[in-house]
Amino acid sequence: HLPGHSHSDTLSVLLWIGRQPVVTDTGTYGYVSETDREYARGVRGHNTVQVGELEPISLGCKYLMGPRPVPTTRVVDGPITTCEGRYEAHPYRGPSYDHHRVVYAGNRWWLLRDRIAGCEGKPARSRLHLHPAVDPSIEKDGRVVLSLPEQDVFVYPLESNHVGLSSGKYFPRFGVEKCRPVIEFHAEENRTEPLSLGCLISTRDVEHASFEADEGDGTTRLRVGEEEYTLPDTALEPSGDFA
Repeated sequence: HLPGHSHSDTLSVLLWIGRQPVVTDTGTYGYVSETDREYARGVRGHNTVQVGELEPISLGCKYLMGPRPVPTTRVVDGPITTCEGRYEAHPYRGPSYDHHRVVYAGNRWWLLRDRIAGCEGKPARSRLHLHPAVDPSIEKDGRVVLSLPEQDVFVYPLESNHVGLSSGKYFPRFGVEKCRPVIEFHAEENRTEPLSLGCLISTRDVEHASFEADEGDGTTRLRVGEEEYTLPDTALEPSGDFA
């Protein structure tokens, strides 16, 4: 809670496969007030969701000011491990919104799903900042292939999400800046709330991966190639009438 050290990284995720960092933090270039300082601390530089151009925590020069999101988290171990969190954000110049994130971890796959309520028609996107050693490419079917030194990793966007690649900054240590690729997911413009974003990350190369949530009985299913999984229940998801 020190304004000079806070980052807008609530519910941000990191991923290693073996000894290889795949999805990484941005790091810190320095502590003086400049563009790189704001990027390293802002939501755009973290592996979480951004609503419009809003900052969940307001930036005041080189400090983060105002109310900070206080997340509620829950972890359930099992054959499929579930880790979920939820917080309410109250940006200084924009609508308040509710962000729920759940990560399911199975055998050689990870499902990342976000739901955002209350964003009042503003676009939302989820970002995964890759380590500079990871080389991504988008194939015709929309999946992203991550070429690593020792193996490939496959990212399947879910729920009719659009996927794109952009570039970002990576600061492995003070005063050192590198360029690195960023995967961005965003939803269809004509959408209902809560807005859903998601992707499957797998070390298995399969032709098709799909995610299906039955709002009637609460059952959530994931299909990875020819295998189908019934996912554990979640407990922190927002309702559609968040205000």
